[in-house]
Parts: sequence; C-alpha cells; structure tokens
Amino acid sequence: MAKPQSRNQLIDYCLRRLGHPVIEINIDDEQIEDRLDDALQMFMEYNSEGSSRIAQFIEITEAMITNKYIDLNAAFGGAYNDRILSVNRVFPINSDTSSVNFFDLKYQMRLNDLNDLHTGIGDLGAGGELSAGDKIMIEMFVSTATSLANVYNNMFLKEYTTSLIKLQWGENLVKFDGITLPGGVTLNGRQIVEDAKQEIEIIRQRMFNEYDTPVDFFVG
Repeated sequence: MAKPQSRNQLIDYCLRRLGHPVIEINIDDEQIEDRLDDALQMFMEYNSEGSSRIAQFIEITEAMITNKYIDLNAAFGGAYNDRILSVNRVFPINSDTSSVNFFDLKYQMRLNDLNDLHTGIGDLGAGGELSAGDKIMIEMFVSTATSLANVYNNMFLKEYTTSLIKLQWGENLVKFDGITLPGGVTLNGRQIVEDAKQEIEIIRQRMFNEYDTPVDFFVG
C-alpha cells in the first residue's frame, strides 16, 4: 500500500522499497519495530509537522506540595495522553507576576526540573516558594498526532524509516561479508551500511532545513 495508514502497513511499505519479496531482507521483526520507533521519535521531536508548541496553566494543589512533584499528564486531566514531548519554559502566574523577572535564574532552572515529566518543579514541598493556589504557565511541545494513523503516510517518516531498516539490515550482514551464496551472489553488508548512512544524513539535513521548527529569538 503506497499510502500506509497503520504501523504494519508502513513496515510493509518500507520492506517493499528495500526489495522484498524479490530480495530477502535479513532483519528480525523486533529490529524492524525498534527502527520504526526510532523514526517516530525523530519525527515527533524534530519535525514541525509532528508537534506543536502550546502554553498551559497549572494551579498548584496540596497534593502536589505533599508529593513534591507534578505529573503533567494528570495535571492536564489526561488531555494529551502521553503526547507531551518536552517542556521549554515555566513561568509563575501570580498576583505579583508583574514584578517577577521571567529570566531570573530560579525560574529558568525549573525547565531542567521538568525534563522528566513525572518529577519535580523547583521548590515544591513544605517551606518552598510555591504554595497551593499558586499558578504557573508551562510552555511545551506536544505531539500533533492524537492517533498515529494520520502520520504514517508522511514522506519524511516513510523515507527515514526505510533508511533506518536498511542500516540495520546492512549491520546484520556485515559479519557475513565475502560469503558467496548459491548462484554466485556475494554479500556486501558494508556497502549497504554506507549507503544507508548517507541516505540517513541527507534525510536528516533536509528535515532540519525544511521541516524543523524555527529557532525562537528573544527581542528586548
């Protein structure tokens, strides 16, 4: 199927591009699944068509103070279903916000605290700077795909997944280099690896040039 709409259809498409079933693709099913997961991660994190930047408010609760961490999926009521990819910035939204320097070190450091979406956000806990009822704004990147069915036909994803599978195929064959198969065919895994690496580099560069979200600039 030239326009895959599911995970299995995308895998079949990639294998056909590599020559299957005319050519045997020497790669395990689990290896294929892993390479597809790698491609999806790259697509979601770096392709502008795979994610969008949003800002959401959270009100600090007593439970958050007690637990000393914020579970973002729970805080947003499951609205994003584990689609949060990264957190960029955290801003305090209180009555005295106008007097707060958003570029103050303590607020910028909260970004690092949120890299793990299930762990802390700065000074939570008894005696901390945040109290129940305080509000914060979180700027984050969220996957645009409520269902992956609408991304499997993306051309970048199809090409990148194919090349990753090709690289894995070549790496599997490297240890058999020089062996002549019945019919006089000689395996050349190293050439497949080199070709795949070149394809991957070209695809990644094209993605960064054409699809990546532009870098933000602060104007002040």
